[in-house]
Amino acid sequence: METSKEETAIVETMHTLHEALKTGDLQVLLSLHSEDWKDYHGATKGNLVYHYGKTEENRENKGASWSQGIKDIDITAATVTITDNRAIVSPVTHFSSGGSISYAYTLKKEADGVWRIFYTKGVDW
Repeated sequence: METSKEETAIVETMHTLHEALKTGDLQVLLSLHSEDWKDYHGATKGNLVYHYGKTEENRENKGASWSQGIKDIDITAATVTITDNRAIVSPVTHFSSGGSISYAYTLKKEADGVWRIFYTKGVDW
């Protein structure tokens, strides 16, 4: 089955997200999230800025990284379902020393033509 241009862009967004999470790149992480982003706990993009920015500051001061807990991220089992300007990518599994969690990511194609993460939902611990 041929992959569409939109699906390729969405998968690339997910790969970039996971690199940013693994390397602790706050600016890239934030650029991949819509200004309207929320998660299943009600967190907003402002919470991302606060949480990761605060931890980024700790990393600079103490040598710790918020990305150190992430051992691997697997999107090989994920499917991409596109409906109009929305897409769902699931399951995406994050592995850490404490275990794993799978997420469903909803992306939306924004006015500038870029697919950004709009909603994140944990689906399996």
